[in-house]
Amino acid sequence: MRLALKGNILSRKTEKRIPPRRKRKRVVILGVGNDLKADDGIGIHVAKSFRPWKETESMVVATDIPENWIYKITRFRPDVVVIVDSADFGKRPGSFRILEEDELSGFVTSTHNIPLKIFIKEIKRSCNPRIYFIGIQPKELGFGKGLSREVKNSIEKVCTVIKELIEKNNK
Repeated sequence: MRLALKGNILSRKTEKRIPPRRKRKRVVILGVGNDLKADDGIGIHVAKSFRPWKETESMVVATDIPENWIYKITRFRPDVVVIVDSADFGKRPGSFRILEEDELSGFVTSTHNIPLKIFIKEIKRSCNPRIYFIGIQPKELGFGKGLSREVKNSIEKVCTVIKELIEKNNK
């Protein structure tokens, strides 16, 4: 039985009115890509557009070198990690999907020093969070161009999907 403090008096009646204290989820949003290579920078743009909300403790990272963040991410000890990067899975530019870990090597357009599969393995080994990978179909990957219109239009939708994934894991 829980007792509630009412003023300076403990009361059993107020026990039901006090909501249970809920642990806030620790979430990492990792936007990966190279901003100089057109649509390869989509992960960075999604991370910069994502707005955390008060139900979580969030760490938002936008980088072209995710392996430089392994230590900080594992020290943060997240419950959920969402990685966003460009991935060529042969669909319409700007379309996106949640990829499973075993699908990564076939779809991810790697501009990273180590494969994302190894990065994910290290994060899992250190703190074992639930990891999601959102791949966004690029249109162009040439140097010196910004995001294509199709890919840029997917940013808000991807941010919505990220929030849904986190809410699903916050129950």
